[in-house]
This record gives sequence, C-alpha cells and structure tokens, in this order.
Amino acid sequence: MPSKKKLGENEMPKEKKDKKTGKYKILPVRPAEDFGKIDRELPKPLQSMFKKNGAVMQIFAAPGSGKSNFISSLVLQENLLGNDFFQGGLYFISPTAHNDLTSRFLVEQADFVETDFSEALVEEIFKNIMMVPKEDREYCCLIFDDCMGMIKQNSFCCKMASTCRHMKSLQIYSTQSVKSLPPNLRSNMSHTVIFYTASNKQLNDIIELHAAFGGEKVFYEKYMEATGIKYGFLLCDFRDMILYKWGADRDEPIPIWSKYDDDGNINTGNSENKKDENSDVELNKGLIK
Repeated sequence: MPSKKKLGENEMPKEKKDKKTGKYKILPVRPAEDFGKIDRELPKPLQSMFKKNGAVMQIFAAPGSGKSNFISSLVLQENLLGNDFFQGGLYFISPTAHNDLTSRFLVEQADFVETDFSEALVEEIFKNIMMVPKEDREYCCLIFDDCMGMIKQNSFCCKMASTCRHMKSLQIYSTQSVKSLPPNLRSNMSHTVIFYTASNKQLNDIIELHAAFGGEKVFYEKYMEATGIKYGFLLCDFRDMILYKWGADRDEPIPIWSKYDDDGNINTGNSENKKDENSDVELNKGLIK
C-alpha cells in the first residue's frame, strides 16, 4: 500500500470521523499563513477589517452628516490607517470628488480619481489589482462615495465585494439609502457606519438590516446612543458582532454592545442582549414614526 501523505499545516485531514466516538466532527478553522501583516496598532474594529485580508464597509448617511469627512480621516490620518497603508493603490470614485471640499485631501492623496462610474471601469480596476501575483499583493482601498443609484443588481461590484479578501482590499460604499445598494452587495458587508438620519423610511430599513444586533429595539436604542450628538456615528462590526459609538468628541471607538463575551460565549446574562419579544411588533406598528 502507498504510504500516507503527510498533511501540511493548513491542510484538512480526509478522515472525518472521530476514531474514539465514531461520530462526525467539525474541525476548527486553522489560521492561514498568507494573511497580510499589519505594521501598526489599530482600533479594534479596524483590526477586524484586516484580520482576514480585507473588508467591505457600507456607510449610510444623509448629505452633510459627516460621512465624507469620516472616509478621509479613516484612510489618511496617521493614527488610523494613514496614507501609506494602501501600498496596493487608493482608488476614489465619486461624482462629487472635485466639488466636495471635504474630499480635497483624499483627491490629492489617491492614486486614481474618477467622477464617472461605469462597470467597465470597476472591472479594469479589479483586473489591475488581481494581475499582481498573490504573494506580492499589497493592501488596496476602493472608495465609491455618493454612489446612490450607480450600482445596479448583478453589478460587477457585487462580484468584487465577494472577493475582497483575495484582493487584499478595503471596499467602501457610501450612500444615503440602504436599498440603493443591491441585496447581493449588502450580503457581503463586513462593517457598516451609520450617521443620524431624519428619514423614517431610511431608518426603518437600517434597523431591519441590523436586527441581528440584539433585535430591532436594542439596535434602535444603540443607534440613538451613538448618533445622539452631532457627527456621532454607530460602527457595526458584523465579523465580531460588536457595536461601537464613535465620532464627534469621542477620540476612539467605544463598544456599547457585543453578542459574545471574551470567551466566545453568547452574552445571555446581559439584559441588553436579550431580544424584546414585543420589539418587532412595536416597530412594525409605528414606534419609529
């Protein structure tokens, strides 16, 4: 008989049954060796973005809320990502790139700036990034600012979002309306940033999208806590299932809700994590009017 092949560190054994119990078991996820290294200390939600080689962030906010300032600060400030973080390229696509004074520093620092969105453009950017050999690929950032109405169902952006980790990319989609992004793009989100919105319709769409964070009522309470001051926002980490309040006079993200404790167990003892049985009914009856 041929000798058994020795498994590499990241290979999964073909044997699926536990020899002692005879039962099938799910093996733990093994750490990959090809994840990019971070050369600086980052706030926890930003660490979450890059611990698996990339992320898809979606920002929902009305005009004037502060979302463009947040994007510029995130990718340019030295105490956050800094303009030398994305050695693989900083791409900025926005119809208001040259008109919005808040974005002028981003325009100056970006490697590529375009005001006209097109499927062909996105596909060329994707090819440009992926043509670099995997072992030589550096982190890159693609920003689609004020993209409301631009990205349609089955857009190439949807495919690109599903491959964000292979691209080693942070993809940022900034829009005023949750449903202006197609469902298959929203399904690939890893993080969202939410500023205060005066639109009841938009707020209810946001609440529905984030109901996994303790239920609709709990999420609404945390949204109000985070956005209750001007330029304050709620950062939602879908990977670690943590809500943070940040912005305004808060120098760093402050966790205000977590699904899991430090040992990875569900926080069943925290009343804020218990779903209010009547929360969905109350919201549907018009609690948010």
